[in-house]
Amino acid sequence: MNISRHKNRIVRVLGTCVALASVAWMSGCLFASNDRYPYVSRTWSPKTVTLVDSRTGQELWRYDLPVDTKLKINFVGGDKDNLEFPDEMRWEVRSTTGGSFKDEGRLPSPPAGVRRVDWFERKPPEYPRLNPPKGEPAPLPEPVTMTSTESEGL
Repeated sequence: MNISRHKNRIVRVLGTCVALASVAWMSGCLFASNDRYPYVSRTWSPKTVTLVDSRTGQELWRYDLPVDTKLKINFVGGDKDNLEFPDEMRWEVRSTTGGSFKDEGRLPSPPAGVRRVDWFERKPPEYPRLNPPKGEPAPLPEPVTMTSTESEGL
């Protein structure tokens, strides 16, 4: 009688473990990278995202997100023989409004301890474009105006 009680307890514990593992697997929790970052660009919060090598301060990658798009960045193990950039950054941009805009890419990146993802907001408001260019360039600086006395000297 004692043995059957232990068997029942073991079967219940194993069943619970299998059920929990199944739920974790289906929800994307199991074997998922915690090194994943989403950035959303809106009219009143247009964003630019950069990847920086903190050893040198060098900006390795920059993306000016068009309004109404979402950028997902994921870091995975890459070329372990490359000591400077052993990981790989994978990125994808999609429309948040159901449009057809999509852009994606991958590049070697520094290891987790020395890479930094920075983001900043551009001057709002920015309005959505019907067909935004992929990898939109940074906005140009404001033009410099010259006073009448400065222009007379030219």
